Amino acid sequence: MSGEPPKPDSRDYNLSLLGLLVVWMSHWRLLVALAVIAAVVALGVSFLVHPQYQARGKFVPESRATAGLGGNVSGLASQLGVSLSGGEPTQSPQFYADLVKTRPVLTAIVLHRYALDSIVGNDRSDQSLLDWLTSPDRNEARRLETGLRKLGVRTTVGVDRRTNVVTIEVEMPSPSLAAAVVAQYLSYLNEFNLRYRQSQAHARREFSERQVQEAEKSLTLFEDSLRHFYERNRQWQSSPMLQFEENRLRRRVDGQQEVFISLRRELESARIAEVNDTPVLTVIEPPVAPAHKSSPRRLQWAWLAFVLTTVGVLVGLVLYGNRFHWRAVDPTAYEWLSRRLTPSRHRKQ
Repeated sequence: MSGEPPKPDSRDYNLSLLGLLVVWMSHWRLLVALAVIAAVVALGVSFLVHPQYQARGKFVPESRATAGLGGNVSGLASQLGVSLSGGEPTQSPQFYADLVKTRPVLTAIVLHRYALDSIVGNDRSDQSLLDWLTSPDRNEARRLETGLRKLGVRTTVGVDRRTNVVTIEVEMPSPSLAAAVVAQYLSYLNEFNLRYRQSQAHARREFSERQVQEAEKSLTLFEDSLRHFYERNRQWQSSPMLQFEENRLRRRVDGQQEVFISLRRELESARIAEVNDTPVLTVIEPPVAPAHKSSPRRLQWAWLAFVLTTVGVLVGLVLYGNRFHWRAVDPTAYEWLSRRLTPSRHRKQ
């Protein structure tokens, strides 16, 4: 046949359990031997892989309850996994979970220098995470991109919708390094939140100062108008028209005084918030150096190699033993599959 055979139709080529059992009973020594060899090889390879350790930290961000909602409604929404928080989106747990994987945070973490006992096989007093994650002889831009990608893969962030608890997990080749990276994440998140909150307070303080100055000018004008009225009208109590005018001016002064006092209170609050350095992340589980490695799990590697080798060899024996039968039953499909498996041999023909 010189041309390409047509692609066979979809057929049912499922193997029966009885046929698999017959093949197993016939070649069980070979199957077991190959599976055991594969398990031993996988177990030996697992000892060549450097162990990894996973550290974990949990925190709860500051949240503000929704005004006007009853406790029962809020509790029911929390059980359903729906947040009814009336605060800003930047105060939500999901915001912090997304913030962890942003480039500025990853860059700050990967460029931070960690102590000697946190680094494996390093002779210097400290070393940045970038120096460990990447080789030093690469282009700096590509090196940084590689470091950020590797750190992102090693970092896992989760959010519990019911409790608003954010969990950060980091996997590193050293227990102390893993704990140090998680601690740095928490420290940077709190620092970022503090700077962001203080920058907002700074902007509010400047805006409030301008509003207070304008309100004070308006109040001064209204008070001057009332003072001039009193100076021009010594006997204003005896005239209904003057009494009406005095009431109007007095209301304007009183209203502006209330506005001025309210703006002064906001200004004082903004000044306090601008210098407020109270942490807004409540760490409920600080990171500690793990005592046990997270990977490789050697027994799982061995069992997985044993099972996959057994299944693979068993299927291969069944396919090889029934090759002539399937060729007689469906020569078109056999020829099509044969061309796909051994294309070079058919090209030579």
